[in-house]
Amino acid sequence: MQFYNYRKEPVIVEKKGRPFAVVINPESFESYKKAAKDRFFEVIEETQQDNRSVDPDEVLKDVTEAVEEVRKEGYDQEERDQAQSNNRH
Repeated sequence: MQFYNYRKEPVIVEKKGRPFAVVINPESFESYKKAAKDRFFEVIEETQQDNRSVDPDEVLKDVTEAVEEVRKEGYDQEERDQAQSNNRH
């Protein structure tokens, strides 16, 4: 792919008439990465501040339960998909 975008405007790449990708200039990309990184650390700091009085053991317990629940849902979905696949053959 070879093209030049002198206006530094984003170029939308379409596939079958639908937006598929966006090409931006390197300066915009670097700016976006910096803004995303800065926002990420802002959210981390806000979360830490909001939870400074929460017992770390309770947080670990809650997170562990949530992870186990998501994993179980994933495993259950895999089993359903596998069963459907076996029924088709």
